[in-house]
Amino acid sequence: MEPPIDADARREKRNQQNRKFWFTLKVCAMVRIQQAHYEGGYKVRLRFDTGEEGVTDLGDVIAKYAAARQLLDQAEFAKFALDEWPTLVWPCGFDLAPEMLYERITGKRPSWQKPEMVHDTGGRLQIVFTQR
Repeated sequence: MEPPIDADARREKRNQQNRKFWFTLKVCAMVRIQQAHYEGGYKVRLRFDTGEEGVTDLGDVIAKYAAARQLLDQAEFAKFALDEWPTLVWPCGFDLAPEMLYERITGKRPSWQKPEMVHDTGGRLQIVFTQR
């Protein structure tokens, strides 16, 4: 007969399972950008693996973040690429998540990003998403 598992051990086991779930969800269910083309100014045309595509003007996003300050120069902005995830990235280190861009272009959240519940974990807000 196995000894009873204490609360800390149970919590750690649950945390390990949650980390595995989040990793699987992130890798398997994320929206992927298939193509990105510069459209002038701060505009980018994106095509997603869902078949949806559109143009978004990222001028407001670039102006909002200090990390993107270099991209106010439109010649620098035009130097974006897709990395291996694929995320829209710039040489200065600034990047934008595919999910945010998808929602911005289509007006829809990726299907797996529906908040199921919100937890307060000792002062940290944790939102739990489930795949649908």
